[in-house]
Amino acid sequence: MLPPGQDPRVDFPRFGLTAFAKRYPARPRDRSIAILHSAEPFCLADALDGLQRTTLEADFHCVTTWSKLGLRWGGVKFSEFFEHRVAPLLNPSNPLVGVVLRAQDGYRTTMLLED
Repeated sequence: MLPPGQDPRVDFPRFGLTAFAKRYPARPRDRSIAILHSAEPFCLADALDGLQRTTLEADFHCVTTWSKLGLRWGGVKFSEFFEHRVAPLLNPSNPLVGVVLRAQDGYRTTMLLED
């Protein structure tokens, strides 16, 4: 079901802010994840290997008023990745409350860990 004001699309366009919409990752197969916390950055090569993958079917509703219905999504849950790969490496006396996610095309967004 479409939310009010949304129109369905047959395609799934590359979307985003104008500054990022035409950029594509220079290394699309690079699966490393850099974690920068406190004074000691570390990198987790192949960080998703061995974690349980999951799939779900859900609609995608873009804030620009278009929707793509019935998409099948797959991957590792962020909560699983964080619990098994990141949390064991952190200093418990300096807890994280949020993260900044940066894509290879340069786009960044923030997320509270409780979300």
